[in-house]
Amino acid sequence: MARHARAALSATAARPASVAPPAIAQTDILAAEPFNHPTCDAHTGTVRVKGSAATHDLGRAAISKPKGNEMEYLIGALLGLAIGGFVTLSGFDRSRALYPTILIVVASYYCLFAVISGTDTALWYDTAIATLFAGAAIVGFRTSLWVIVAALVAHGTMDIVHHHLVSNAGVPVWWPGFCSTMDITIAACLALSIVFRSEAQKF
Repeated sequence: MARHARAALSATAARPASVAPPAIAQTDILAAEPFNHPTCDAHTGTVRVKGSAATHDLGRAAISKPKGNEMEYLIGALLGLAIGGFVTLSGFDRSRALYPTILIVVASYYCLFAVISGTDTALWYDTAIATLFAGAAIVGFRTSLWVIVAALVAHGTMDIVHHHLVSNAGVPVWWPGFCSTMDITIAACLALSIVFRSEAQKF
């Protein structure tokens, strides 16, 4: 019995031990593939991850603006109609200063967004743009309200391309569509008001 036990131990000792795979240090993994933090464009909502070979666009960030969400356009149009209807029914639009004031207030919002973002460059650029529209409001008040109509449409167009003109991180993702639709709707209400008042004065 003892002989069999010694033979079994000898056979086990003669077998080659299995070689364990070499351990890979965590530092080696990090050195081989550096970690890149994703970045998000504040204006377009596009998430980007930079790699060693190329930059990959992961698409529009869902938390900033879900794809296919057009609610800001609807709300802007409804609010523009509400403003136009209210000032007409209340008689506020009889004052020539009303729509020029609306133009100045709407144009000044980008200055507020620049202050929120804390960017001095954006504040200077947006202040210059707001000053141009304020000047148009003064000209329209003193000459013809059709100038205000054109300025409101111009501001609505500028809303869509503003992120190409000024890098202002304080502008909400939904603001350009909302403000653009509201500006153009208010411009349409003012144009209708001018036409109807002109027709009424003929009789």
